[in-house]
Order: sequence, then structure tokens, then C-alpha cells
Amino acid sequence: MRNLVGLFAPLPTPFTDDTSSISEVRLGRLIRHFLDEGVQGFVVGSTVGEFSTLSLAERKHMLELTVRMAEGHPVIVHATCFATSLTLDLAQHAARSGANLLIVSPPPFGEFTDDEVYQFIAFVAHHASLPVAVVDPTRRITAALRERLDALPTVMQTASVSGIAAFYPEGTHSDQFALNEARISPIVTLAPWRLYPDALAHWLPEPLRHAGSARVVKAALELQGFECGPLRGPLASLQDSLRGALTDFALNHSDAA
Repeated sequence: MRNLVGLFAPLPTPFTDDTSSISEVRLGRLIRHFLDEGVQGFVVGSTVGEFSTLSLAERKHMLELTVRMAEGHPVIVHATCFATSLTLDLAQHAARSGANLLIVSPPPFGEFTDDEVYQFIAFVAHHASLPVAVVDPTRRITAALRERLDALPTVMQTASVSGIAAFYPEGTHSDQFALNEARISPIVTLAPWRLYPDALAHWLPEPLRHAGSARVVKAALELQGFECGPLRGPLASLQDSLRGALTDFALNHSDAA
């Protein structure tokens, strides 16, 4: 895992205009832009990527395209599904496709015992053939459960959110966490990174932090001139009343740099 160093961009899923499929052309332009701005790697299938609206086949396709276009830069995959078997399917596909790390969280909906959450993560970690970072956006993992997970040989717990202020101040998330020397956050996508080297130290304005990272990221990229396609329902575009705050944020920090 020594190659997981630097800033990682959680990728939005760039759809075609009718949201029926992933646009390879738009994805290629985005990845090239981020590489030119100095991003060291990518996260696929996170909240920014609208994973809950993607089919299993689309999640796999998005990963395959990203690995191919990333020019050897590391790719992290959010693999969590509602079922253990589906999560393992994504995880094993990620290993075959050249991903570097899996993100696995407790299932986002449902009532589960600590033993059930442990078995879910342990089974995937044992059979995935990739190291696993466990993130806990709902604060579901107790101290006792974390101790058990830490003992698994293929699990790398997320270290902290130290130095990451943009979204989700309550803790780790599928598109925001710190692991060893890598820093992952949606804020990497909000302004040209070469102009904004200290972005992770700044809070996004309060209204935008509650607007949803997928909405904010696609709106920010549109402001930078990139076509990402619309959000896939039930998500809708960022409200016009918030676009001004997003524009001011990007301009102020770019000017300050």
C-alpha cells in the first residue's frame, strides 16, 4: 500500500444526457483534468459517484474504465452493497480489474448485530484478494467491534479524518477519509488543485455541506467547464440558491492562492 500517497479525487459518475449510461468521453476528460492538476489517485463508486443509483454492472464498468484511463495511478473502490454476496462480487471484480484498495462499510440500511457486521466485513476481506479499509459513516462500529476488525490481517482501518475539513465533519465516509499518507475528499474536485494546495484545511460553507456531495461536485465541475451529465434520479441538481455560495467559495480560495 506504499503507493497510496497524496490526494485522491472521488469521481462523479458522468452520465449521458439522458442518464441511461456512463459517458466514457466525459469520464476520460475528467480523469485527464484531475491528473493534470496533480491528483495522485481516484475513488470509484462512492457517494460522490451516486453508487446507490448504479446497477452492479455499471459499478463494475465504471471501475474498468477508470483503471484503464488512470495511467497507472492507484484506484480505490467502494464495494459496499446490501448483501454480502454482492459486495464480494464487486470486491473480487475489483481485484481482477487492477484496483488497489477496497472501501467497505456496514450495510447502510437494516438492523444488524455486531456479529453480523463483523461476519459481513470479515467474509469480504478474507475472499477479496485486496486490502480493505473500513469506513463507518453511520457510526455503527462500536469500540469492541473495531478491535475485532483491527485483528483481521487484510483490514486496514481508516486512520482518521485529520486535516480533512470539507464534508462529513462527523467522521469517515465512502468519499472522505485519511489512510496512511493518502487523503480523500470531495473538496479536491471543487477548484483547480494547483491553485488551491491547502484546500483540505478549509470548511465548505455550511449550506453546501448539507447539500449532498454528489450534487455539489457535479455543480462545481460544471462551473469549471466540465460536462458530467445530470444526476440520476431521485437526485436532482444543486439548487440555484446554493450555486452562488459554491461559486464564491471556489473563487475566493483560488484568488487567495
